[in-house]
Amino acid sequence: MLFDLTPKSDIKELFNFEEELEKLRNGFEGGRTILLLGIRRAGKSSLLRSFLNGSKIPNIFINYLKD
Repeated sequence: MLFDLTPKSDIKELFNFEEELEKLRNGFEGGRTILLLGIRRAGKSSLLRSFLNGSKIPNIFINYLKD
């Protein structure tokens, strides 16, 4: 669903994140430490969840919310 407010978990649901996905893929393949930084509701969690679900990289996703 395109206009759902919850984070996306499938690459097909992302819109206009091709460049960010490519940078993320290159960073993981290069063995780099990657930080996803941005303002609230910019799509950081959706980008990471979609990338990890679409890859064969073993992972653990921890969403830390600071009050």
